[in-house]
Amino acid sequence: MTDTSIIVSDPDFCSGAPRIDETRMTCANVISLLGDPYMDLGQFRADYPHISVDAVHQCAVYCAERRCQSQGVISYCEQCSLDKFNDEFDPIEKRDYWLKAAQILNTWFNDCRKDNA
Repeated sequence: MTDTSIIVSDPDFCSGAPRIDETRMTCANVISLLGDPYMDLGQFRADYPHISVDAVHQCAVYCAERRCQSQGVISYCEQCSLDKFNDEFDPIEKRDYWLKAAQILNTWFNDCRKDNA
């Protein structure tokens, strides 16, 4: 199982949504940005040099495996479709971050493993 210890949930930051420790970058932010067809990992790193590739990988794993459900986060990421208790957003506005994260893992990180093999 991949380590995701860098992902934290604290009520004093980002309303308790899962985020990269020592930043205000939520997992949903990372997944949304990398899910943009005009963004790639290189551009992301150029725009956010303080966020490591390992941190991006941990975000993607955390979301893809829906660890927020098993680890009892304080709150889900804003607009996440897994949040069944927050009806602030219309169901149409909800995002399947976990599905997008799985796609990111398959696209960006499978390619990285092949390159490093």
